[in-house]
Amino acid sequence: MFSGHKVAPSPYERPNYESDQMTRFALTATLLLFPATAFAETQLERFENLSESMNQLMVEMMAFEIENLGGDATALRDVRSTMPEWDDDMRAAGGCILDQYRDATDNAEVDALLDRLDAALPVMQEMGMTEFAESEMAETMLPVGMTLEDSARINQECGMMELQLRDMQETGFTEAMMAASATVPSE
Repeated sequence: MFSGHKVAPSPYERPNYESDQMTRFALTATLLLFPATAFAETQLERFENLSESMNQLMVEMMAFEIENLGGDATALRDVRSTMPEWDDDMRAAGGCILDQYRDATDNAEVDALLDRLDAALPVMQEMGMTEFAESEMAETMLPVGMTLEDSARINQECGMMELQLRDMQETGFTEAMMAASATVPSE
């Protein structure tokens, strides 16, 4: 034999079926698991985009509410553009929330929830916070079968509440909300 040259297997040697089966199994598993991974990433990306849009909308809803009460919401509107995009910590918390929603329901319900959130955005643009809180729409923003308490617990366990409070402090949102609220005339 010459070094560096590959020698073709002898037709009389028995092929290694175990190795071929393992290779096929690994390839099949990769092909089957890849779409599930991509699906989960798509849900997380949708959740991230919807959450960022909801944050902007919630600021606007609060501003609308303050103005309806006769106050000045300029401080809130000024801080709206400083609301941060999700970072790695927010994505980890969002992934944790989606995992717990999937565990409590299933992938189809998580997709349905994301669809409901997406459909709610344009309707919510016409509401104040009080109107939203009193509407039936608030109930559709949870996975079917989950309560507001369940959702709050999951958000707390996954660290989302802590991260949102951090962002509200760092962006000046908390201060702006208090300043805008202080402009509402007392009755």
